[in-house]
Amino acid sequence: MTLAIAYILLSSASFALNQASVRRGMVRGSALQGVYSSSVIGVVFLLFAAAVSTQLFRVGDLSPSAYLFLAAAGVNHFILGRYCNHRAIGAIGANRTRAVEGANVPFSILLAIALLSEEVTALMWGGIALVMLGPVIIFRRSSGAQAAASPAGDAGGSEDGGAAPVPAQPAAPPVKYVEGYLFGLLNAASWSISPLLIRSALEDSGLGVLGSLTAYAASAAVLLPLLALPTVRRNLRAADMNTGRWFVVSALSVVTAQMFRYLALSVAPVTIVVPIMRASSVLVLPVSYLINRRLESFEPRVIIGVLLSIAGSLLVVL
Repeated sequence: MTLAIAYILLSSASFALNQASVRRGMVRGSALQGVYSSSVIGVVFLLFAAAVSTQLFRVGDLSPSAYLFLAAAGVNHFILGRYCNHRAIGAIGANRTRAVEGANVPFSILLAIALLSEEVTALMWGGIALVMLGPVIIFRRSSGAQAAASPAGDAGGSEDGGAAPVPAQPAAPPVKYVEGYLFGLLNAASWSISPLLIRSALEDSGLGVLGSLTAYAASAAVLLPLLALPTVRRNLRAADMNTGRWFVVSALSVVTAQMFRYLALSVAPVTIVVPIMRASSVLVLPVSYLINRRLESFEPRVIIGVLLSIAGSLLVVL
């Protein structure tokens, strides 16, 4: 269990950086640009990691059905779920999105009970209720919701590290609650399925790096043929240098996070990994403050909503 917790903490820290960098990329970029950059960079990164860890040479240790589960997890998580995640972050910010995504905890646990015969106690049900309460608390249509967002640049300086009187960061876009909550819930539903697919494929094999490489390769295999579509190519070419830089940071951080997530699910059950990862998402708040303090909302109700959903996640594993 100690090894699983170490994997989870490393994954959560990487996810926090990913969510903050996605927010910056989505100011001028599109969800499609983020999905493509993360998939391509992810395959290259994991291919190297699998070779170094020697897991690349253990492909025969997994059954054909395991590879089918991993491929399904990759397409579901890295294309459908990630697209919805980027749309939600672009609409309502990373802080609010993390609270809405908390719905994937009860979804995953209910599926784990039904399909993997994992057990849930009364205390865990109380935690699930708190997880669901968080998004309700932060939902508010208000012109003042953007009070925490201002046109000023991060920490009063330019993005290249030098001081500048002209804001380096554009004004925060308006909060789009309906779009954000809709895609946030779709994101939660999609991401609640993938842990079960991963756990079913890897069980206690410890082959998390090979598993994540398989999932990323499956998503890339679906995305690459779509480059033949002119609309897709135009969308990707529209990314400017600054947007591309943030999406590269996002891609590197999320592939690191996913690698450790797969490793955790290869040594521990879903009902342990998913809630602890959710609790560790409190790291999104300080990272968002450091990188996106002018773009994110840090209203009391937003922070309370996030912390409530995280506290609920902790109750699930007590």
